[in-house]
Amino acid sequence: NGGWVDAVHGNNTFIIISKSGQDSLTSVSQGLTWLSTNLPALPAGESYYSSIAYGNNTFVAVARGAENSAYSTNNGITWTEVTGAIGASGEEDWVDIAYGNNCFVAISGSNNEVKYSTDNGLNWSEAAISDDSTIDNWKRIEFGNGRFVAISSDERSSVYSFDGITWFTSNTNVSGTLMKYAQGVFLVIDPVTGISYTSSDGFNWQQELLTSGGSYGAIGFGMDTTERKGMFLTVDVIGETSTKINAGSR
Repeated sequence: NGGWVDAVHGNNTFIIISKSGQDSLTSVSQGLTWLSTNLPALPAGESYYSSIAYGNNTFVAVARGAENSAYSTNNGITWTEVTGAIGASGEEDWVDIAYGNNCFVAISGSNNEVKYSTDNGLNWSEAAISDDSTIDNWKRIEFGNGRFVAISSDERSSVYSFDGITWFTSNTNVSGTLMKYAQGVFLVIDPVTGISYTSSDGFNWQQELLTSGGSYGAIGFGMDTTERKGMFLTVDVIGETSTKINAGSR
């Protein structure tokens, strides 16, 4: 299947997607049992599914190297392909997708284009995430506190938007490839330097801590039953080492 690339939870369902979309997994039993599910096949070549999001009873997946996207309204059991709706020739580089304020928003990893959909992934419109053409490697988008926040790995300012259409620049340079929203804060980590940043609004950021860099592969959030509070958790790229991070309101 090319390896797992992303996971999401919604409507009491976990879905894990693979690069090819084939042999992806869905679970309605809190991860105890899993069913195999196949997303629509992508065009031949180097295209692969990259990200999945949930909102309004719909799961939407986007891909890098393909104009196609896919959506499911029955917890990932069956999928509908949307062909050519989310890209044009040379623009298919969708690295991440998020849902909020009745809108799905996908960001590109090679230009300043975003695509947004207000009808659950059926139709997509275009907007510009930044007017700075030198920023072209956007990495993550998250929704929280009523807004979308996107980051790049360019050591530049992050951006935020309330509707996915009009975007504003933060007042702090933020560089990272990992981001998660929980407990009222956006947490960003640069896996190379180990520097992390937190923000409640996507505009004002503060450096939260400095840890050893070079090993972070993913970030999540959950309840620490031992300490009885919510915690961010990072894991390294091979899944052997994890680090707990305290951030936000508890």
